[in-house]
Amino acid sequence: MWISYPGVQGPKGEWVDGVMLKNVEKTISEKKNRELLVLHMIGNQGPAYWRRTPNCFRPFGQGCLKDEFASCSPEEFRISYVNAVA
Repeated sequence: MWISYPGVQGPKGEWVDGVMLKNVEKTISEKKNRELLVLHMIGNQGPAYWRRTPNCFRPFGQGCLKDEFASCSPEEFRISYVNAVA
């Protein structure tokens, strides 16, 4: 079973991984047989992942809020990294 983005976007038009989880329990409960469940997530890949990261997942601050990492300071880049692995 493959679950990908259901066409729901976040408040700023970005894709947010958490929207997929809303229907996972329902989808699993409807299955009669065992199946492999694959969640196709974007995660924190790509230069604009900050658009998909809610503030509650930024425990170390805002970090880099630019689409190109080269435009960020080393400190902003570090904060973005530690937020991603926190």
